[in-house]
Amino acid sequence: MDPPEAKTHVFIVRIWADQPSPESGPAVWSGYITHAPDGERRRLQDLDSIPAFIAPYLEEFGVRRGPAARLWRLLSQWRRRR
Repeated sequence: MDPPEAKTHVFIVRIWADQPSPESGPAVWSGYITHAPDGERRRLQDLDSIPAFIAPYLEEFGVRRGPAARLWRLLSQWRRRR
């Protein structure tokens, strides 16, 4: 039997709001997401990119759209609070 770590993915998400100038409008989200076990890293230009990066890793476990959609809803709720 595989240890629990064999069925675990760890992601590091670093995000920040770039401070806008008065001419540019609202702040823009930027950042990086890294899959810690293999070091794959992607630059984020918006929060919508987070579930898209994570989804292929979930699919390795046989998970389809559902959990990624739930993750997106959680992130959307967090973003609305800011």
